[in-house]
Amino acid sequence: MHLAGDVGVQFECVCSQTHPGQTLWVVGSVPALGSWSLHAALQLETGPDTFPRWKSRDGVRVPRNQDVEFKFVIMSQNRDYVVWEQI
Repeated sequence: MHLAGDVGVQFECVCSQTHPGQTLWVVGSVPALGSWSLHAALQLETGPDTFPRWKSRDGVRVPRNQDVEFKFVIMSQNRDYVVWEQI
């Protein structure tokens, strides 16, 4: 369901610092981005033909008139290794 006050966004990032078994995620201040919870973050995808470009599979809906903060995070498959984007 799309709410009138929402807007669709797609995330795309160039990140070559990942290693096999690691993926890139987006976590942020709104529920669609996990409300800063790594367990609810949005996973990005890449592949042999697109690496190091990572992107969200589908767009996500975020509030149109609200500031949205987010960071990219590298995590291992079992999430025991985390590297936060530096500002």
